Amino acid sequence: MKLFADDVKVYLRITSANDVTKLQQALDLIAGWAEKWQRLLSAVEKCYVVPIGKPTVNAAYYTDNKELPQLPNVKTWG
Repeated sequence: MKLFADDVKVYLRITSANDVTKLQQALDLIAGWAEKWQRLLSAVEKCYVVPIGKPTVNAAYYTDNKELPQLPNVKTWG
């Protein structure tokens, strides 16, 4: 995970269905933290998945009961 100001990057090398579960659990933990501290994930529409390399496992990820879109590439910080 990388943090910058009010942004966060969560990433994991996905090689199995178990890795998909781990990444989804990380997203769920972030959402749970936000709810516990009454911090809304107000920019969910700015959240996305960026696969790097050829995906070995196809998966969808969710936060706030919304599927995160996949983007082929993105300009980003660090």
